[in-house]
Amino acid sequence: MNHRVLLTFDVDRDWPIEKYGRMEAISGMKDDTPDDPAIRATAQGLEFILDILEEKGKRATFFLEAAVLNKLQRDTVSRLSKHDIGCHGYAHEDFLGLGTGYTPTSEERTNVLRTAQAIISDRIRPPMGFRAPYLRWDRELLRLVSNLGFQYDSSETIKQATALQAYETNGLLEVPLSTGTDMENAIISGYLWQLHEGKRSVDDYLYFIRNQAENPRIEYSMLATHPWHLYLSTGKRSYLPGDELQRNLGAFRGLMDQIEDNVMAIDEYLTHLSEQNKP
Repeated sequence: MNHRVLLTFDVDRDWPIEKYGRMEAISGMKDDTPDDPAIRATAQGLEFILDILEEKGKRATFFLEAAVLNKLQRDTVSRLSKHDIGCHGYAHEDFLGLGTGYTPTSEERTNVLRTAQAIISDRIRPPMGFRAPYLRWDRELLRLVSNLGFQYDSSETIKQATALQAYETNGLLEVPLSTGTDMENAIISGYLWQLHEGKRSVDDYLYFIRNQAENPRIEYSMLATHPWHLYLSTGKRSYLPGDELQRNLGAFRGLMDQIEDNVMAIDEYLTHLSEQNKP
């Protein structure tokens, strides 16, 4: 199968959820603070993911919550620096206020983006891309992201995609996620949360990718997940015990074993596009 699989990770606090009245998230596992996020599962999941990528000699894209990045060990940050780096807010903000009842002003949005960008730039390098927390975005947010010098966004989801490629919008390249169908012809997203929660199998995601690969108008498939979801269950609201944890880690490794020849980071895909479009 000669088909690109863009592999992306949203590196945020352990299960970020909205807190009414403010734009910053809290962890669903404990009532943490914006500046001191709970990252027990995130840190463990991130190490597991980096181990697999290094073992296979592959790169991926990591969208970083800046407050989480501040708490990661120096060695982990060094390992992340080999990959494509994006921004995922400072404290997993709800930039639209849809789940918090608090709609931030344009100035507040800009300040959050600048703060997150500065932290990521200081600890690694300036982030190329942006993915909105909760995938909640509007054109004004993308305009602010573009004005701050980001090169691409990956917040949009194209539902039941019949064509998929990067395109220019709001001064950025948009690299969308998508939905497709599984083996039962049911709708499936490129996010792996259903795999982690035991609601879908590796084969469902392989079918999703193969089905998209058969369409010449779909240039890539994109998979996304959160490192914390390898080590905790949102359905059970608990960190995973031994047997369940090993099944979850094994499912993710099994998927990676099947797609490793096709995996790449978003920046690698965009470099390919740039070279393809040279006169």
